[in-house]
Amino acid sequence: MTTITAGYPQVYQPGFGEKVLEGAQAIKKDGNAFYSALKFSNYAFMGAEYALGNKQPFTYTLQKIGGGLSIIDAMDLFSSLHYWINGDFKNDTFFGVGANASLTVAAVGGFVLWLGELGFLALGEIAALIGNTPVIGGAFQALAEVGLGNMVGGLAAVGFGFLAADAVKNIIDADNGAKRTKAIFDLISSVAYVALYTLLLIPGICVPAIAALGVVASGFGLTSFLYKHFNQKEFV
Repeated sequence: MTTITAGYPQVYQPGFGEKVLEGAQAIKKDGNAFYSALKFSNYAFMGAEYALGNKQPFTYTLQKIGGGLSIIDAMDLFSSLHYWINGDFKNDTFFGVGANASLTVAAVGGFVLWLGELGFLALGEIAALIGNTPVIGGAFQALAEVGLGNMVGGLAAVGFGFLAADAVKNIIDADNGAKRTKAIFDLISSVAYVALYTLLLIPGICVPAIAALGVVASGFGLTSFLYKHFNQKEFV
């Protein structure tokens, strides 16, 4: 679309409000970006709730967002499996394959945890039922003792560590400023996620630190997505 000013054609530039609406629509249509938006809201409300002393409106909103995240976490297993079934790993980098391998196993564990929250599965009972099965029984028993949640968190940290390494590679290999900038956003997001999941493994929850790391990790993930969306010609 063009406008005519003083006899010269000028390219139409959308205003700030239009860009906000466009970005919101793009986030809504992209599953990963929408997930990042939910996580950003979750951690932002968590920080606000802590700062304001567990005010009821924030608690209620946090519970609703948290419930949505649990469902998306569980369903993430299927998108992870799609990566392997479709053979996407064949065209991925070493770091990308490592990240997806770690996050897929974490997603399996997360799915089991979600089923446990719903009351469908009890890890200890499963271990007891198949405890006499070599290797498999031992693995389930180990998970029951160590904690599946700890395993999921550890694997998630490893997965994002691989993504951080992949981002460093992309920074080095970038052939223009836009690609390098996006890779820097990805690096900050991945490092923050590594720190977040590592912190969650430590006994004694530091809510402000978790909220801050979550906001940084998901926020820079969203920033990376939107930056690429609004600079698509640089990524062709």
